[in-house]
Amino acid sequence: KAGAFEEILSDSFKEYSKKVVSNAQHLASVLMKKGIKLVSGGTDNHLMIVECKSFGLNSHETELLLQTAGIYISKSALVGENWKNTTGMRIGTPYLTTLGVDIEEFSEIFADCLISKNNIELTKYIKNNIPKLAKEFI
Repeated sequence: KAGAFEEILSDSFKEYSKKVVSNAQHLASVLMKKGIKLVSGGTDNHLMIVECKSFGLNSHETELLLQTAGIYISKSALVGENWKNTTGMRIGTPYLTTLGVDIEEFSEIFADCLISKNNIELTKYIKNNIPKLAKEFI
């Protein structure tokens, strides 16, 4: 525990935390500009909940689409939904930030993947280029 407390008090962790939130806000902004609806209309922290029905899919269909592209998300039930037919997707930016992913390029590609849901060539491109978007692996 002491090591964890020491880490969270460090300047580098504070900078990392700010970058995580900044990346989430950028991703949220790009998604909304492309017509993808977020439950809260944006984000103030490291994660957001996307309404999959805003691009014509449910959570399960979105999960399968993104897995094809090598991206893994968490399904999330929205208010009034049951777990058998959810239309929410929870995504966050800590892991992307840790990898050093170029969030500007990733945000555009991620949004395009959701919008053009049947574009197999795009999902293959994403899967093959995700490592190139990461500057380093930790």
